[in-house]
Amino acid sequence: MKYFRSSRRAALNSGLAVVLVGAGVAAYLEVGSDTTASASSFTRMATVSRGTVLAQVSASGNLALAAQSSLAFGASGKVTAVDVTVGQTVKAGQVLATVDPTAANLALTEAKEQLTVAQDNLAKAQDGPSAQQQAVNNDQLTSDENAVNTAQQNLDSAESDSKSTTAQIQQDKNSLSNAEDQLQSARDQQALSNYVDPGTLAQDQESVTQAQASVNTAQTEVDGTTITAPSAGTILTVAGQVGSQVSAGSSTTGAASTSSGSGSSSTGSSSTGSSSSSSSSSSSAFITMADVSQLQITADVSETDIDSIKVGQDATITLNANSSSPLGATVATISPTSTVVSNVVEYAVTLNLTGDAPAGVRPGQSASILITTGEASNALYVPSSAITTTGSNSYVTVVTAGKDTLTKVTTGVVGTTDTEIKTGLTQGQQVMLTISSTSGSSTTGRGFGGIGTGTGGFGGTGAFAGGQG
Repeated sequence: MKYFRSSRRAALNSGLAVVLVGAGVAAYLEVGSDTTASASSFTRMATVSRGTVLAQVSASGNLALAAQSSLAFGASGKVTAVDVTVGQTVKAGQVLATVDPTAANLALTEAKEQLTVAQDNLAKAQDGPSAQQQAVNNDQLTSDENAVNTAQQNLDSAESDSKSTTAQIQQDKNSLSNAEDQLQSARDQQALSNYVDPGTLAQDQESVTQAQASVNTAQTEVDGTTITAPSAGTILTVAGQVGSQVSAGSSTTGAASTSSGSGSSSTGSSSTGSSSSSSSSSSSAFITMADVSQLQITADVSETDIDSIKVGQDATITLNANSSSPLGATVATISPTSTVVSNVVEYAVTLNLTGDAPAGVRPGQSASILITTGEASNALYVPSSAITTTGSNSYVTVVTAGKDTLTKVTTGVVGTTDTEIKTGLTQGQQVMLTISSTSGSSTTGRGFGGIGTGTGGFGGTGAFAGGQG
């Protein structure tokens, strides 16, 4: 199977022209062999073949890390341990470094105590009086009820006894009234003790919320005294050592910053200029790390080629240091904004390497890129130089038994040297490529003669003379 890289079809040779005359009947080209004594002419031929035609855009760039973690302590203090070195591989969750946790642990303990107090107050407000207090209240209520009953009985006896004086009866009435007042007071007190004030409840709830926030902050401080690996990877940098004083910072994980290379369609050679890639980390990062097997590459593609680039397209990455082992990649992102370099408008295209990078492949290595923008498998194809275009129509000259016939074709994927033919030709046919002549004398050939009605095309020696229809 034959593969071809993409190109834009060359313009029609200015020395050859197809003129359609009369009722739109196609003309044909027939090359003769009449020459002057010192000149010769010949026709290059090609065979319609079947294979795979690839359209590709070439570019260049430098490998870079797909992502990088910049890790900082979440708490300030003195570094008490650094457990890794640059280049060391680590597992997810592995402890990398620590600072003195004494102050952070003390703050966490105090915050938890405050939370316990706030939670107890809230529980009391929600639950009302305790069971013990409720028992006391119930006993008091029973005693007051008994006192009322006794006072009522005394009054009833006094009123039914004819010997009772008015003063005695009044005294019993007063005793009953006092007993009833005492009972009502006990009932009011019991109702009050069972009442939950919404305002008090809201205040207690807010106290719990604030206390919990303080605990969370203190726990974050404690957690921040240790740096752990967020994922498996390799240590890139370590910014301090045991005994160093560090400030609290934040950890981040994201795409490593890169600068892109250049790109061009494969009709021309890719740019030899390449730009370096670099990774940046947070200024407060104590350790940086990354999965060095996950790499990407970014290249700038010109505005003439960018429309053919799509996310998900396959590509081949060839390292300048190891051209014998190309790597697979896919287009990951296409920048919606452009840059202008030497008056050329370009767009950044980022590709992710497929799978893990092989051993020995490192960030920063320069590479060439071929992005496959079109593919026609098991397709008929001819050399692109065999095709001429007039308006929206494409033609080839088919040579059969010495006869040249201009044939309309439908084209598909355009490669560097070959073009897919969808209709108009069959495998094995011979097509004309170019007409060459020796220097010194002009070539005499038969020109484009008209067919049917109308006047003909061009012919003659040196300049083309018109033929007859």
